Amino acid sequence: MSVTTVPYFRQAVQPFIDQKLVAIVLDFEGVTKIVSRGVGAAIDMAVQAKKQGGKLRLENVGKYGRSLYIQGVHLVAEVPELEGFEP
Repeated sequence: MSVTTVPYFRQAVQPFIDQKLVAIVLDFEGVTKIVSRGVGAAIDMAVQAKKQGGKLRLENVGKYGRSLYIQGVHLVAEVPELEGFEP
């Protein structure tokens, strides 16, 4: 997720949040890059989902796990790969 693709990420996820779905799963398999703005967008989407009574779950975060952990994504979204993670 680059600076130029973050708006597309938001546009793709927002309709699911607006539908007040109970759970939204984002599969990061195949993602080759995540900039800090992308992590911020994921956090924002997770907070919005939570406010609507839902939750955001990130799967297959792979090598981005440490970065996502440090930036606190696991505090607002479910990230199974980060359960028990210690940097």
